[in-house]
Amino acid sequence: MSSLKLDVRVGESVSFESGRITVTVMDKSGKLARLSINANDDVKIEHIKAKASSLARNGLTVAR
Repeated sequence: MSSLKLDVRVGESVSFESGRITVTVMDKSGKLARLSINANDDVKIEHIKAKASSLARNGLTVAR
């Protein structure tokens, strides 16, 4: 499995699979970033949310 960590500014994009997938940072506020994901129809996109335990390690709580 490949891994890559990038610092990306608002308005910048990252492309994967020769352009089949493009992720653009649309907005950032505090610890949240709004991403735009453009991909071919055959690409499955899934939002994986952080578990409460991993948030707690960073001093964050889940609002309910």
